[in-house]
This record gives sequence, structure tokens and C-alpha cells, in this order.
Amino acid sequence: MAPEYRAVTAIVLSPEDVADQIDISPEQVSEAYDSRSEEFEVPERRQVTQLLFQDEAAAKVAHARLTGGASFETVAEEAKAGGASLTEIGDVQRGELFPAAVEQAVFALPNEGVTEPVNTVLGWHLLKVDQITLGTLRSFGAVADGLRAELALAQAGDVLHGLARRLED
Repeated sequence: MAPEYRAVTAIVLSPEDVADQIDISPEQVSEAYDSRSEEFEVPERRQVTQLLFQDEAAAKVAHARLTGGASFETVAEEAKAGGASLTEIGDVQRGELFPAAVEQAVFALPNEGVTEPVNTVLGWHLLKVDQITLGTLRSFGAVADGLRAELALAQAGDVLHGLARRLED
């Protein structure tokens, strides 16, 4: 049972402790928004349903029926009876569809509708775009507070370094 010979006093500071003391100008926030604008883009999304045929003739017949005014549901039921498969692909954005020819056909449609038959190694695809949600850019006002906090945290490291040097001195 030896008596204590040493004592430790510690000061623990994190960037979050000093970030609220750092003044970030509106110009700095605006510059960060402009330079990182791709982070704030919300991509276009499309709701897609697919009919997959094994032969071109059946795909063309189904496409002709659809462009002639038949409902997609009716054509899909008839096609399924003939061996085609129906798949609800769902909500997708660029880069999420495979093969590339399918993605190109879906995103080439100017509005909701049905693509021409698309040939891939999987078969012949008819793709129906049920809904399009246009891409947007999140506004400066929506992200300004978050950007200001990020910039303050980035500068807080320098402030902590200065405080540590002053404490050592």
C-alpha cells in the first residue's frame, strides 16, 4: 500500500467542442455549395415494369397491341400465358438497370409509356414506365446549415492545434 506519487490532470477537447465558436461566412458556405453541387443532386427516378419474351415475334405482337390501345395488364396476362415473364422492377435511377440496353431504352422515353422491344442476352424486353420523378437539386437553403457545420468542424482541428500549443507553452 504505497502512497500516490503521481496525479494526472487532463483536458479533453474535440472538434465539436470548439466548432460553434468558429465563424463561417456566408460566402464560404456558398462556395462550398457551388463546388460540391453534385452531392446535392437528387437523380431522376422511374417506376418500371418489364415483360420478358423469349422470341422477337411475340414481343413485337405485344408491342403492337400496346400501341394499338390495349392495356398493359391485359397484354401482360396474355403474354404470361404464352410463356413471357412479368416483373415489377420498381423505382430505379440511372446505373441500376441491367443490361445497358434496357437502361438506355427506359431513360430514352420522354414521358411515361412503353419502350420498343429491346433485345439482350436475356431475351426481348418490353418496358413500361409507369411514373417519372424528375431529378432535382437540393436548394442552398436546405443544405446551408449542414455545410456551415461541416466547414466549422474542418476548421476546428486547426483551432484545437493552436490551443494545444498554447497550453504546452
